[in-house]
Amino acid sequence: MAAAIAISIAVLAGALRGEFVYDDLSLIVQNPSLRSLDGLFASFRGPYWDFARPDGEQLTAYWRPLASTALFAAMRVGDGAPWVFHALSLLLHAACIALVFQLARHFFERPLPAFAAALIFGLHPVQVESTAWIAAANDPLAALGVLAAAVSFVGWRKRGSPGLPLVSAFAFFLGLLAKESAAAWLLLAPALDLALTASPDAPKPRLCAYGTFVAAFALYFGARCWAYGSVTGGLELASAHLELTPLREVTLRIEMLGGFLGLLFAPHELNLFRDVRPVIASFDRELLIAAGWSAAWLVAVVLAWRAHARAVLAGLLWLVAALAPLFFDVESLGRCAISERFAYIAVAGIALLFGAAIARARPTALAVIAVLAIGGLASWKSRERVPFWRDEETLFTRAAEASPKSPYVYWGLGRVLLTRFRSTLEADALDRALQAFSHSQDLGGPAEKGKRDESVLVTLDDRLQANVGYAWCILLCEIYMQSECWGDEAEPLFRAIADRFPNSAEAYTGLGIALAQKGDIAAGIVELERATRVNAKSREAWFNRGYLLARSGRVEEAVESLARAHEIDPTDRETARELSRAFADAGRSGEANQLLATLRETAPSDPNVWIVSSVVAAGERRLIDALAYIDRALQLDGTIGDAHLQKAKILYELSLLDRALPAFGRACELMPSSFEAHYQCGRVLFALGAKKEALPYFERAIQLAPDGKFVEELRPKIEEAKAAQ
Repeated sequence: MAAAIAISIAVLAGALRGEFVYDDLSLIVQNPSLRSLDGLFASFRGPYWDFARPDGEQLTAYWRPLASTALFAAMRVGDGAPWVFHALSLLLHAACIALVFQLARHFFERPLPAFAAALIFGLHPVQVESTAWIAAANDPLAALGVLAAAVSFVGWRKRGSPGLPLVSAFAFFLGLLAKESAAAWLLLAPALDLALTASPDAPKPRLCAYGTFVAAFALYFGARCWAYGSVTGGLELASAHLELTPLREVTLRIEMLGGFLGLLFAPHELNLFRDVRPVIASFDRELLIAAGWSAAWLVAVVLAWRAHARAVLAGLLWLVAALAPLFFDVESLGRCAISERFAYIAVAGIALLFGAAIARARPTALAVIAVLAIGGLASWKSRERVPFWRDEETLFTRAAEASPKSPYVYWGLGRVLLTRFRSTLEADALDRALQAFSHSQDLGGPAEKGKRDESVLVTLDDRLQANVGYAWCILLCEIYMQSECWGDEAEPLFRAIADRFPNSAEAYTGLGIALAQKGDIAAGIVELERATRVNAKSREAWFNRGYLLARSGRVEEAVESLARAHEIDPTDRETARELSRAFADAGRSGEANQLLATLRETAPSDPNVWIVSSVVAAGERRLIDALAYIDRALQLDGTIGDAHLQKAKILYELSLLDRALPAFGRACELMPSSFEAHYQCGRVLFALGAKKEALPYFERAIQLAPDGKFVEELRPKIEEAKAAQ
């Protein structure tokens, strides 16, 4: 057992280097329920994803308080570091491997088959998604409850079924609190009984055991009803509205069963995003293959029953019983019904089958060779898969290669690339983002006249996100790369999106920023206020509204708006920086410095934190502190124009003009469109008597001047500089 755990964790240990990706960002980084005990208790009173919904609207059937508790504990232990959450997933996986070994020991006399079963469970490539992706940690957590229930239940049966299987029922209940998939135990228990009684001389099970499990499920369902405030326990809620025909709902379930069986027996095509196909041909290849796998499974069950092969029958029945809850309501699974993480518990069935094969292998040397060969192959495949989860860009880039027809994947890739552009201003990132959003638009285009493959799943949100992302690319190009853009295209694009999707906070947020970019800040604020009404939990809307209010001199309103954004996501450093600036502008220096001190402690390698610290300190006339802060920022990144400009202004205030001049010059080089940098550089040169050298800076400043008063002030200096030539 220890060897199986050690080998499995060694193969999967690369996951510890992974960042927060995809759903991790919402479920962990932005999840308020993980930041306090009050938040944790709130997670017991509502659905798993309630915190992310506008106005707390219940939109999912997920109630997973034990999963929230586990994530909360990891947050407390590691202070939000991703490796701690990855370590939690690996720890849960190790515990499940140990339980699979114990379960296998009930079926095999020799330790080698049990070791083989535990090893293949730990190394199976399907398990990587649940162990390397933090958001999927609820799968091994739920499996821990189910496997503990199974080990206890089989042991209880072997002891003659004394009393009631209360330990097994309690483990089952805990599994349900982790994830709904643990409900599979209601079928797994009878399946194990069938396997245990496959021999003619085996005792028949007593049905009273099942009543204990039904009671545990009833207790769980009652708690769900309380949490949802509904007699249905929220089970009617769906994560996706696929709008399938009745026939397609049937064929989808066949496709799912066969698809999962194929993944479990031959896991060579792993894919995070297997979108449901709304429409398929009558003799669809994937459906026929899935039907073949299903038929093969049924034949194998019959043969195992006739041969009284207990372990084989247990493995085969476990496979389908573990998957059964998935077929209850496919829309609750979301757009990717055949996801590898959904098969985590089912892999124990493959493990039992592999153990049974090793138990029959003769001689023992051949069995050992088989274990090494299959284990080595699984190790190679799993190790190769782990880096998929390293970071967001890797995940979506490789997902786009695996799912070239998914508009969802492509707008997700575009979003990641846009985030990179915002932090690096790399033109390549913006260009790739534009291509990704454009491709997503093409995939989600109208289906009439054969323009789109109708088997491709396209939702309204896909169309919204693709269009919003495309418009953002245009807007950011207009802001940062004016020479590469065609003009004012972003504002009409966002307006058209807002007209088409009037309930989209993203559309109004983009429209507000586009209007502000054109100089109409008042109209921009109006649109951003509309965005906050549409979605009161939109950090982007509150943040940008606060930013524009601060630019308009409405400082108190800016503080209120930025504080709301900070409350929604306290981990966002940009929001915290702007809030500290607004606090300082509002004369609330204590709050500004407290927030900045926290930022300097938690993000000491972020140069922007030190820049804002310098700006606030300079505003309080603490010029020496301000200079120290800005020097720290420049040590971290010497290519930030605002940092050089801030240093130059501090040196100017200290009357150190000779030192201020090169800093102003460097700011002009890095920010050729900055009026202030050119204006101040010209002033310093003029004051130092270098009037001729000041001329080009004054002329450039006039071109960039925001209003006429600076032009009138500069003209006499320009004339004097020209006269000095």
